Amino acid sequence: MSFLRVYIRATMRLTSALHIGTGEEAALGERLLKAINNTRDKRFATWEDCKQSLKVQEPKGRYLRTYRQKERAAVPASTLRGIWRRASGPGELTDRYFGDSAEQRQHLSAGWLRVYDLQLSDLALADALRNVPLAERTTGTGVTHGIRIDSVTGAVMDKFLWAYEFVPAGARFDLNVEIVPPRGRTVSSIDLEALLGSLAAVGSSSERALGHSTTKGLGLAKIEINQVRGIDQSSFRGWSVSGKVLSTAAKSITVAFKSTVPDTDALVLDLQFPYGLLAGEPFLSKPKLKNGDSADKRGSKETASLQYARDADGKPLVRGASLKGLLRAHSQRILASAILASRPKLPPMLASDLSTKALRALFGDTTRRAKVLTSGASWVRSDARDIDHWRTFVAVDRFTGGAAEQKLYDALVARACTLRCTVSINKELAPWEKGLLLHVLRDAFEGELSVGWGKSKGLGAFRVASARLAGILVESVQSLLALARTRSDWVAWLDAFDKQVAMIAAATTEHENVDAERSR
Repeated sequence: MSFLRVYIRATMRLTSALHIGTGEEAALGERLLKAINNTRDKRFATWEDCKQSLKVQEPKGRYLRTYRQKERAAVPASTLRGIWRRASGPGELTDRYFGDSAEQRQHLSAGWLRVYDLQLSDLALADALRNVPLAERTTGTGVTHGIRIDSVTGAVMDKFLWAYEFVPAGARFDLNVEIVPPRGRTVSSIDLEALLGSLAAVGSSSERALGHSTTKGLGLAKIEINQVRGIDQSSFRGWSVSGKVLSTAAKSITVAFKSTVPDTDALVLDLQFPYGLLAGEPFLSKPKLKNGDSADKRGSKETASLQYARDADGKPLVRGASLKGLLRAHSQRILASAILASRPKLPPMLASDLSTKALRALFGDTTRRAKVLTSGASWVRSDARDIDHWRTFVAVDRFTGGAAEQKLYDALVARACTLRCTVSINKELAPWEKGLLLHVLRDAFEGELSVGWGKSKGLGAFRVASARLAGILVESVQSLLALARTRSDWVAWLDAFDKQVAMIAAATTEHENVDAERSR
């Protein structure tokens, strides 16, 4: 069966947060003041009025805005179309419906597909915006922060704090597509099956995710095909004498398609946090009144200065960006330590710089996509009856030994819990990179990694309780070491890592000798 025109209606449901940058920025202070006013009957006209009543300072930074239409989050048609083409793969069918690529022809054709910007739906939006920092119902977005961890100190690097707007997981977008073949051509049922199969695969993996930071778990989605209507020759003849709008001649059709989601092996990790977790979200807490600081009002979600990040159901989570940053920082630390062990007289900062440069291909930079992809860590279980745990901290005056004035901090921490994440590979890894990741996995099994706020207080420390990949289950560091001794491919990867370290150290020695010759 063939059609002169086809109309597709679908829904895209986000399974992770989405940010599609536009280059536009907005003041963080304006967003926070608006969020504060949304919870009050009497609104503050300026930040000065707000400061007089609340314990909150005006933030000075700015945040990156996500793509909008009429002040409401949307997805550009070009973004969806590009990912859809990637999911379709190369071939004559793809060129026909999406147009020729720039590598094929100098003068491009648009193809038969007509995709429109995806509009944000009100369906389930209120639930998606629960527990989202600086949430705005009108735009359907929240605001979160990103940082960079110093691989040597494990602390936040100076001047590496930024904020960006995002659409939360659970939000839905309406998608409308038309297929308009040129005169004398038709859309076959076989082509339609292939197109719907590739459309259903959009957002199914990091390789097919939308927007910004797709290697950190953002931009994942699920496409649901709601309706497919087509105009065949008979319907077209009837419309030509009716005088009605062309789309009214389309009839609902049933298309049996199979999603082209690829089978990928991902490393599934269960992360056990025995001492609690505070992977915090700035601005989740509501500002406190300056005169409302009595003891009986403390110890609640409403008054906590810091709160753990959580999903719409209130369960703790760790964002993929945090895990990706931790993985990168710890990998740099391992490589830098190995270089220093090979060259003890080498300045530590130089070893750190060398490790950063060597890992650009593995973790990506502004010019290339990372080979390693991480998802966010989501809820699995907890033995605690109540997830919430109230913690109070005080800064001690180093001269008097007593509590420093106005240095009482309170935090809402998630109790001991287990979260699950996945790590997958986007491109083929070099053998030495695989060896490095085995070293990281060993440290994770031994509980040497921490994430989030309060690391020096024991918060965020975790150990890998189990790791599963391609039918292999590892539940202890002893099992991991036993596999490393018996599997010849793992032994080769670890040897390749040692050789890479020796090569970097040797190259450093060679450069030093050249510099010494030049200085004579």
